[in-house]
Amino acid sequence: MVKFGRVAVPGLLDALYEQNVGVRLQAVAALAAIGDQGAVEGLAGALWDEHPLVRQHAADALGQLGSARALEDLFRVLDDEDVWVRQHAAAALGHIGANHPEKARQIVFALLDRSIDASVVRRAAVGALVRIGVAAVPALREALHAARWTTRRAAADALAKIGQDAVPALRDTLNSSPHSGAQRMAAWALDRIS
Repeated sequence: MVKFGRVAVPGLLDALYEQNVGVRLQAVAALAAIGDQGAVEGLAGALWDEHPLVRQHAADALGQLGSARALEDLFRVLDDEDVWVRQHAAAALGHIGANHPEKARQIVFALLDRSIDASVVRRAAVGALVRIGVAAVPALREALHAARWTTRRAAADALAKIGQDAVPALRDTLNSSPHSGAQRMAAWALDRIS
């Protein structure tokens, strides 16, 4: 089907509703390989498939397509019952954010507010934020002031991995923030960068 390219997309979108899970997985993989933006809505619908593997692969495909139209659906999937679906959604958001830096703040807070309940999801969220890079720094700096320690820690981890581009924001937080938790996390991140 992939060799037929865009011509195959309507049939593949229909295949997302087939009863056989293997057919649905193959349809998701083929749509990702074709890379047609017209598949975004169908793949977003597959995020609600009954089978977690289909949901995981649909998240991956949406990340690969890189369309900001998928953001709201991926944000909702960060609350999925399956930890691996949440992990794939977090990674997909990083791919989309790298293509759409204007969405960085929205992605940072969606990832840090919801997806830090499991270490595998937290690692994917941090990796996604690092992939977004310097565009995520202002929102990550804000997240250093969050009420939850785990949110502050994930933000500091991402800032440390972003590296030198985050140093000015971290130094400013360390020197001027009235929030002692934010100061501690900024110092921790700066220590990791040095």
